[in-house]
Amino acid sequence: MEELEGMSVMSVINLMPERKEQIKEFNRQLKCNLMGGYVEPLKLLAQLKSMEKCLSEFLKDKEVSDVFLDSMQGDKNRQDYGCLFEVCETGVSYEYNVSSEWSEIEDKIKALRDEQKLIETRLKTASAKTPIVDSVSGELIYGIHRSSRTIVKTTLK
Repeated sequence: MEELEGMSVMSVINLMPERKEQIKEFNRQLKCNLMGGYVEPLKLLAQLKSMEKCLSEFLKDKEVSDVFLDSMQGDKNRQDYGCLFEVCETGVSYEYNVSSEWSEIEDKIKALRDEQKLIETRLKTASAKTPIVDSVSGELIYGIHRSSRTIVKTTLK
Protein backbone atom coordinates (compact mmCIF):
# COMPACT_ATOMS: atom_id res chain seq x y z
CA MET A 1 0.00 0.00 0.00
CA GLU A 2 1.36 3.39 -0.97
CA GLU A 3 1.93 5.87 1.84
CA LEU A 4 -1.04 8.10 2.42
CA GLU A 5 1.30 10.99 3.28
CA GLY A 6 0.29 11.32 6.90
CA MET A 7 -3.38 10.51 6.28
CA SER A 8 -5.09 8.16 8.70
CA VAL A 9 -7.55 5.49 7.63
CA MET A 10 -10.36 7.70 8.96
CA SER A 11 -9.07 10.65 6.92
CA VAL A 12 -9.51 8.53 3.80
CA ILE A 13 -13.00 7.42 4.89
CA ASN A 14 -13.96 11.04 5.61
CA LEU A 15 -13.13 11.95 2.00
CA MET A 16 -15.79 9.55 0.71
CA PRO A 17 -19.26 10.77 -0.30
CA GLU A 18 -21.94 10.54 2.39
CA ARG A 19 -25.24 11.39 0.70
CA LYS A 20 -27.02 9.98 -2.35
CA GLU A 21 -26.37 13.10 -4.42
CA GLN A 22 -22.68 13.05 -3.43
CA ILE A 23 -22.43 9.38 -4.39
CA LYS A 24 -24.04 10.13 -7.75
CA GLU A 25 -21.61 13.01 -8.37
CA PHE A 26 -18.63 10.92 -7.22
CA ASN A 27 -19.58 8.15 -9.66
CA ARG A 28 -20.15 10.66 -12.46
CA GLN A 29 -16.68 12.15 -11.96
CA LEU A 30 -15.10 8.70 -11.65
CA LYS A 31 -16.72 7.65 -14.93
CA CYS A 32 -15.61 10.89 -16.64
CA ASN A 33 -12.02 10.24 -15.55
CA LEU A 34 -12.19 6.67 -16.84
CA MET A 35 -13.90 7.53 -20.14
CA GLY A 36 -11.63 10.53 -20.67
CA GLY A 37 -8.52 8.38 -20.39
CA TYR A 38 -7.22 10.12 -17.27
CA VAL A 39 -6.76 6.85 -15.37
CA GLU A 40 -5.38 3.44 -16.28
CA PRO A 41 -8.55 1.28 -16.46
CA LEU A 42 -7.16 -1.93 -14.96
CA LYS A 43 -5.42 -0.09 -12.12
CA LEU A 44 -8.71 1.65 -11.30
CA LEU A 45 -10.57 -1.67 -11.44
CA ALA A 46 -8.01 -3.24 -9.09
CA GLN A 47 -8.32 -0.31 -6.67
CA LEU A 48 -12.13 -0.44 -6.73
CA LYS A 49 -12.18 -4.20 -6.17
CA SER A 50 -9.76 -3.79 -3.25
CA MET A 51 -11.97 -1.09 -1.76
CA GLU A 52 -15.04 -3.26 -2.25
CA LYS A 53 -13.35 -6.21 -0.48
CA CYS A 54 -12.10 -4.02 2.38
CA LEU A 55 -15.57 -2.65 3.02
CA SER A 56 -17.27 -6.01 2.62
CA GLU A 57 -14.95 -7.77 5.07
CA PHE A 58 -15.13 -4.91 7.55
CA LEU A 59 -18.94 -4.82 7.53
CA LYS A 60 -19.19 -8.62 7.93
CA ASP A 61 -16.98 -8.60 11.03
CA LYS A 62 -19.08 -9.69 14.06
CA GLU A 63 -17.28 -7.36 16.50
CA VAL A 64 -17.80 -4.40 14.17
CA SER A 65 -21.46 -5.32 13.69
CA ASP A 66 -21.91 -5.50 17.47
CA VAL A 67 -20.45 -1.99 17.91
CA PHE A 68 -22.90 -0.64 15.33
CA LEU A 69 -25.77 -2.44 17.06
CA ASP A 70 -24.70 -1.11 20.50
CA SER A 71 -24.53 2.42 19.10
CA MET A 72 -28.27 2.29 18.40
CA GLN A 73 -28.67 2.52 22.23
CA GLY A 74 -31.87 0.49 22.26
CA ASP A 75 -33.53 2.47 19.45
CA LYS A 76 -35.26 0.42 16.74
CA ASN A 77 -34.92 3.25 14.20
CA ARG A 78 -32.66 6.24 14.01
CA GLN A 79 -32.12 8.84 11.34
CA ASP A 80 -28.73 10.52 11.18
CA TYR A 81 -25.91 11.35 8.74
CA GLY A 82 -28.34 11.18 5.82
CA CYS A 83 -29.24 7.57 6.63
CA LEU A 84 -32.08 5.68 8.23
CA PHE A 85 -30.66 3.07 10.59
CA GLU A 86 -32.99 0.20 11.54
CA VAL A 87 -32.39 -2.70 13.90
CA CYS A 88 -33.79 -5.80 12.21
CA GLU A 89 -33.38 -9.55 11.97
CA THR A 90 -31.58 -10.94 8.95
CA GLY A 91 -30.82 -14.45 7.84
CA VAL A 92 -33.84 -15.98 9.54
CA SER A 93 -34.18 -19.68 8.78
CA TYR A 94 -36.73 -22.31 9.67
CA GLU A 95 -36.32 -26.08 9.87
CA TYR A 96 -39.31 -27.15 7.79
CA ASN A 97 -37.98 -30.70 7.40
CA VAL A 98 -39.47 -31.64 10.78
CA SER A 99 -42.73 -32.01 8.84
CA SER A 100 -43.00 -35.22 6.81
CA GLU A 101 -45.62 -33.51 4.61
CA TRP A 102 -43.14 -30.72 3.79
CA SER A 103 -40.29 -33.23 3.23
CA GLU A 104 -42.43 -35.28 0.85
CA ILE A 105 -43.23 -32.20 -1.26
CA GLU A 106 -39.57 -31.11 -1.14
CA ASP A 107 -38.53 -34.54 -2.49
CA LYS A 108 -41.00 -34.15 -5.38
CA ILE A 109 -39.70 -30.65 -6.12
CA LYS A 110 -36.09 -31.91 -6.09
CA ALA A 111 -36.99 -34.71 -8.49
CA LEU A 112 -38.68 -32.19 -10.81
CA ARG A 113 -35.66 -29.85 -10.61
CA ASP A 114 -33.34 -32.75 -11.50
CA GLU A 115 -35.57 -33.65 -14.47
CA GLN A 116 -35.60 -29.99 -15.52
CA LYS A 117 -31.77 -29.85 -15.40
CA LEU A 118 -31.59 -32.87 -17.73
CA ILE A 119 -33.93 -31.14 -20.19
CA GLU A 120 -31.85 -27.95 -19.96
CA THR A 121 -28.70 -29.95 -20.72
CA ARG A 122 -30.37 -31.47 -23.79
CA LEU A 123 -31.66 -28.08 -24.94
CA LYS A 124 -28.16 -26.57 -24.72
CA THR A 125 -26.93 -29.15 -27.21
CA ALA A 126 -29.64 -28.43 -29.80
CA SER A 127 -28.44 -26.71 -32.98
CA ALA A 128 -29.46 -26.22 -36.60
CA LYS A 129 -27.45 -29.34 -37.52
CA THR A 130 -28.62 -31.49 -34.61
CA PRO A 131 -32.13 -30.55 -33.48
CA ILE A 132 -33.73 -32.30 -30.53
CA VAL A 133 -37.29 -33.53 -30.22
CA ASP A 134 -39.46 -32.06 -27.49
CA SER A 135 -40.73 -35.14 -25.65
CA VAL A 136 -44.08 -33.50 -24.83
CA SER A 137 -45.04 -31.79 -28.10
CA GLY A 138 -42.91 -33.80 -30.55
CA GLU A 139 -41.69 -30.48 -31.94
CA LEU A 140 -38.14 -30.23 -33.32
CA ILE A 141 -36.04 -27.67 -31.47
CA TYR A 142 -33.16 -26.27 -33.49
CA GLY A 143 -31.41 -24.39 -30.71
CA ILE A 144 -32.29 -22.01 -27.97
CA HIS A 145 -31.38 -18.38 -27.47
CA ARG A 146 -28.33 -17.86 -25.29
CA SER A 147 -27.32 -14.52 -23.83
CA SER A 148 -24.39 -13.52 -21.69
CA ARG A 149 -22.40 -10.51 -20.65
CA THR A 150 -18.64 -10.32 -20.95
CA ILE A 151 -16.77 -8.67 -18.08
CA VAL A 152 -13.25 -8.47 -16.75
CA LYS A 153 -13.20 -10.87 -13.79
CA THR A 154 -10.95 -9.47 -11.11
CA THR A 155 -9.34 -11.69 -8.47
CA LEU A 156 -7.35 -10.02 -5.73
CA LYS A 157 -4.00 -11.71 -5.08
